[in-house]
Amino acid sequence: MDDALTDDPDEHPDEPPALMRRKLAQQVFRWIPWLVLLLSLSFTGLAWRNALVAQERYEQTQFDFQVRAVLTRIEQRMQAYQQTLLSVRGLFEASKDVDRQKFRRFVDSLHLTEIYPGIQGLGFSRLIAPAELERHIDAVRREGFAGYTVQPAGPRDVYSAIVFLEPFSGRNLRAFGYDMYSEPVRQAAMVRARDSGEAALSGKVRLMQEAGREEQAGLLMYVPVYRNDAPQSTPVERQAALLGWAYAPFRMRDLMNGIQGGRMGELDIEIYDGEHPLPEALLYDSYRENLTSYAEMHVSREHRLGASHTLTIAGHPWTVISRPAPGFLQHVKDRQQPVHTALLGLAISGMLFWLSWVLINGRRQALQAAHGMTRELRESEARFRLLADSVPALIWLADTDRRFYWFNRPWLEFTGRSLDKEQGYGWTDGIHPEDIKRYLDTYYASFDQRQPYTIELRLRHHDGDWRWIADHGIPRFKNNDSNDEFIGYIGSCTDINERKLMEKALQRSEENFRRQSRTMAEILWGADVGTWEWNVQTGETSFNQRWAEIVGYRLEELAPINITTWHHLTHPDDLKRSNLMLQRCFRRELDAYECEVRMQHSDGHWVWVLDRGRVVEWAEDGQPLRMSGTHLDITARKQSEIRLQLAANVFTHAREAIVIADTDGTIIDVNEAFIRITGYTREEALGNNPRMLQSGLQDADFYDEFWETLLSKGHWSGEIWNRRKDGEVYPTLMTISAVRDANGRPQNYVALSTDITAIKNYQSKLEHIAHYDVLTGLPNRALLADRMRHALSQCLRRDDALAVVYLDLDGFKAVNDRHGHEIGDELLVHVARRMQEALREGDTLARIGGDEFIAVLVDLDEPSHCEPILERLLQAAADPVNLRGYALNVSVSIGITLFPVDRTDADQLIRHADHAMYQAKQAGRNCYRFFAPTPNAEEPPEE
Repeated sequence: MDDALTDDPDEHPDEPPALMRRKLAQQVFRWIPWLVLLLSLSFTGLAWRNALVAQERYEQTQFDFQVRAVLTRIEQRMQAYQQTLLSVRGLFEASKDVDRQKFRRFVDSLHLTEIYPGIQGLGFSRLIAPAELERHIDAVRREGFAGYTVQPAGPRDVYSAIVFLEPFSGRNLRAFGYDMYSEPVRQAAMVRARDSGEAALSGKVRLMQEAGREEQAGLLMYVPVYRNDAPQSTPVERQAALLGWAYAPFRMRDLMNGIQGGRMGELDIEIYDGEHPLPEALLYDSYRENLTSYAEMHVSREHRLGASHTLTIAGHPWTVISRPAPGFLQHVKDRQQPVHTALLGLAISGMLFWLSWVLINGRRQALQAAHGMTRELRESEARFRLLADSVPALIWLADTDRRFYWFNRPWLEFTGRSLDKEQGYGWTDGIHPEDIKRYLDTYYASFDQRQPYTIELRLRHHDGDWRWIADHGIPRFKNNDSNDEFIGYIGSCTDINERKLMEKALQRSEENFRRQSRTMAEILWGADVGTWEWNVQTGETSFNQRWAEIVGYRLEELAPINITTWHHLTHPDDLKRSNLMLQRCFRRELDAYECEVRMQHSDGHWVWVLDRGRVVEWAEDGQPLRMSGTHLDITARKQSEIRLQLAANVFTHAREAIVIADTDGTIIDVNEAFIRITGYTREEALGNNPRMLQSGLQDADFYDEFWETLLSKGHWSGEIWNRRKDGEVYPTLMTISAVRDANGRPQNYVALSTDITAIKNYQSKLEHIAHYDVLTGLPNRALLADRMRHALSQCLRRDDALAVVYLDLDGFKAVNDRHGHEIGDELLVHVARRMQEALREGDTLARIGGDEFIAVLVDLDEPSHCEPILERLLQAAADPVNLRGYALNVSVSIGITLFPVDRTDADQLIRHADHAMYQAKQAGRNCYRFFAPTPNAEEPPEE
């Protein structure tokens, strides 16, 4: 037959025309499979090229967002360190005299290693004139540091010395007494901080903390500390008023590990001191620190992606060079869409060629086989769906293109949605926003590797609640053979919501227990009390270290410890009174035991102790089993009471206001400080009642509790608002004590009060610093977050809209580089004021760092109503600014997202607006772009 098909028609002139046409058609059909193959390969090449361009664009976007995230974290953490040093300056401004113990308690209260890992410590370096050097060294040695000296030795015009540094242990001990002003790099930063009054960062140095092993590049941040009573308006005045510098040392690798917390695995980061990446200026190299192999580093640094940025930290520039790390390259390699497209296209081309060949050469047999297979497939699918609809699990099927095409009835009943809405990626609309990226990453990675997976996620139930489910997906192969043709995925989901709720409740319970335990330990430590536990039946007793320190011993010196230890140390007269109180407690006449006793110190003198305790365990027959309690050293209070009885007039020259009243509340004496603080003369006060000072800000319940405490305990301490003679209300810290006669009856009341107006004002100033940007006066991130929460809540209540606007100045870096940071700061202030004026009353403009701002536009009836405001913002930024004879021009790129169209939380709204701003940058700058959320759109990369 093949010979007949190839015969020349002219050689068979007697054949009918129909037969000749059939032979000709057969000849043509033989070439159709090759034509199909040619067209398929052409389409495959076009699709591969498009996928390659999309892959490169995706890599660039992912890299840019990760670099932005790293730079933002560095800037935010260094700003936090600046605020910490400013709080140290605040300690010196609020206190007349800061000693070593006060400085240590202040630094301990900051919990630096927990909140800001990476900082080596906080310290204070005092400025010393040459004439004061010897006196300074003698004073520190008298504190117990016999070997103290200022180093390095030698004559200089001015000295400085590190006198406080916490934690005062380990590496930090090497820096004690070091004159940082003697070293040029450190001196440059100290001078800059002194003259500007602001924080200043040093260049690269070798820290005194280094010991020759595993050394790291070092740097220091300084904040000047001035005398409170000296003017500080000009650089000359600030130089004259300088007391010293609060400073923080940093080891660069520890600093970056603290900032990043291990999150730089996909970036190769190099940080150089200054504006040029010179080898000797290298501060940090992430891959050298992590000992990455040379081959991996070479591949990373030869990649086409890369970026260089200049960060200005506390007035000092850093050059940050970013490249993709092997982890990033592996991540984008896992998304080799061009390869997948080419392979899929080749496979489809081959399949189409084969199908067309089969159709041409065996169409009848193929049709018969196809009908049989279709019938069997439908019967099998019907049996599967009947079974899947009968089980309580949520079951889904996905095709080879990753798209989900079928869900069983329990699934649809769970979500309350129809099958057509769930198909494709429609069902992912019901995944919790915090879980969607994690789920899709797991699904795609497992799908590409044809591997089973299990993941826990939250899915919206038809009643609107989020339910935790466990999704188990496995690949499907033809004939259930992993070596056979891959035909998609099948998955089943189980409801694990109850288990998750129980786990969360257990976690909260454990956290509460740990927090309460930590709080109790901190309270005992902060209260400076000794503790004791006593087995009443056996006499076994245990004390803490502070209990022993009160009487001058170390705990091991009192061994063996039992109840007789207490008996031997307690004054015999007081021991009898203590036993009587204990017996009343054992008879349950008293809820708690409390007794003031004298205990003999190791050097022979008596110390007064307030002994308190409770029975914490009773036997079934009503007998006490165990008691627990505390010892508080009240020797100072007792001595103070005695001195007050013997010399009541010593109070005359005290800086605190002192009032002595009789038991009826009649004032019988006041000191000069009272007259100075209140404005009343001594004659006006005597014979009057302290009610003359009442401000009216405390209610009756306050005074009821005040008198109850004073009468029951004999003393009261706390804050109270008083009124001066001229009507001014002022805060005071007051302590009132009862002075008793020899029989223990109240004889007089003595009140000591301190005017704390300055402290309150400083607290208000610190609160303003915590919520507003220091340079522009605009709200900062903390206040912005609070206002956004309020605006989102109000938006939902009023059923209107709001816009989150991300603004980034264009050309600002060029102004900074050309004219300097001082003019750059003035330009920021002018532009910020203009943009603030462009907004409406009720809108918020916040500065979040550098030249980036966020605006929140509220009460929008329609999304388009924000466009006039956006135009005003563009104009406000674009108008020239004349500063010091320069005409400065910048513009702004704006990204906007609208709520509730973009219905997500505040952090995600900011990310979406940032993403839209990035699109505005790419569109040529000096314009704005809206973020357009779509159900299947990929989330913008996390910053």
